[in-house]
Amino acid sequence: IKLSGMQRTRFELLDGQFRAAPTLDASDHLWALRTTLRVDATLRSFNATAELWDARQYAADEGSVVDTTIVNSAEVVQLFFGYGTKDVFAAGDKASVIFGRHTMDLGSRRLVARPEFRNTANTFMGLNAHWESSSRHALQAFFTLPTRRLPGDTDSLLDNDAQLDEESHHVRFWGLYGTLAGIVNGASLDLYY
Repeated sequence: IKLSGMQRTRFELLDGQFRAAPTLDASDHLWALRTTLRVDATLRSFNATAELWDARQYAADEGSVVDTTIVNSAEVVQLFFGYGTKDVFAAGDKASVIFGRHTMDLGSRRLVARPEFRNTANTFMGLNAHWESSSRHALQAFFTLPTRRLPGDTDSLLDNDAQLDEESHHVRFWGLYGTLAGIVNGASLDLYY
């Protein structure tokens, strides 16, 4: 069992509002806090992860730009079970599959990525499988339902109200992402569908 966590506090200040909205203040400020707690458990080839994010704001008011990219109080962003193994198709390769709510990075993280700067996370509910050869060629396949961060109304966000996020059963996000590593002078080629 491995426990980890993080607390990040950031002060944001905007002087000279660039958005054309009459309800926004000309200057704005807020404290953005993100506290995380993560538990990873491994037993032989099986694993499980639970991760809680508490993303809050303080000092924002009615004229502030506050949305679900800043506030998502007391939310389970990851809760999944998985299996990983080695030497699946050839010596030195490895494969894993997880099922449940999870964050996701694809390739160089330009299309889908677990946030590093933003205060809240995009999460997905579903299946995610990954294979990598000993020479770093890789294939990832996934079928997920994107999660909608809640609450979405300004008053609830200003009060840091907690509400469980929901998966969208009308939207499906699935695909394949492949990497051919070191094909020309160390360069890699990423292909996705």
